Amino acid sequence: MTTMMQVKNKDDKVQLKAILTDADGNPLSGKLINFYKSYDGTTWELIDQKTTDSQGVAITDDMTDRSCYYKARFNGDEVYDSSEAIKYYQVKVPKPPPIAWWIIVIVIILLLIAIILLLIKEK
Repeated sequence: MTTMMQVKNKDDKVQLKAILTDADGNPLSGKLINFYKSYDGTTWELIDQKTTDSQGVAITDDMTDRSCYYKARFNGDEVYDSSEAIKYYQVKVPKPPPIAWWIIVIVIILLLIAIILLLIKEK
């Protein structure tokens, strides 16, 4: 029994995709997958439950503004043992836009002009 999970950004959301297969790699359809989220990797909050499709895939979305762990868990049944997969999702902090060097040069020139004008005015 194998549970694999993919986590990716999609339209300002986090998409969680679980893939459930048997020991031979065959997809398991009609199986309930529980999706969880945790900020500390210890305390888990159930965020959704989905049933696998004919390809053994269950997909759900979540929103988070913090890095966290996601878990997809199949609790097992009368035929198959339980299985789970955990992935860490890191929120990417956007880089500030680069300051053009010419803006810095213009600011320095303006400061120099202001200093020169103040010195001339004092005489």
